[in-house]
Amino acid sequence: MANQISFTENDIFIDIGANTGLVSIPFADEFNCHVIAIEASRQNGKFLKKNVKNNNLNIKPIIKFLSSDKLRDETKLFTFNGNNGANSFYENWNPSLSKTDFELVKNTTLDYELRDYAIDKIKIIKLDIEGYEFEELKNFKLINQIQSIIIFEYNVNYLKK
Repeated sequence: MANQISFTENDIFIDIGANTGLVSIPFADEFNCHVIAIEASRQNGKFLKKNVKNNNLNIKPIIKFLSSDKLRDETKLFTFNGNNGANSFYENWNPSLSKTDFELVKNTTLDYELRDYAIDKIKIIKLDIEGYEFEELKNFKLINQIQSIIIFEYNVNYLKK
């Protein structure tokens, strides 16, 4: 897809729900571009930062929760032992996993994190945030100012709400 839109090294890719860099690392390597990798989990964020450092790529890791406001300092991120890719802000996001725990994560907003970037350079935004995609897009105030491809995962049950 990036090749089809003539993605260049001057463009920006935003990876929301970056996990340990499974998409961010190869994308930055392939296109030699700037990547903003956003991951709420400190555990995953630790590995993301390590992977960025080991690969010496132009990736800015942000280890915070993209909230709709900055009034609350922290938010509960429900974590699932053995599957860090299934972490969610919804406690019952994955009913097949019986044991849930949580970590408190720092809040920010996407608008705030993008304040120092040229909005017109953002060409692709990927969201994989376990059921929270709609909430994030709904609260992204700059969305009308970008001309970007937005790729997201969704759960039909949450869209019906």
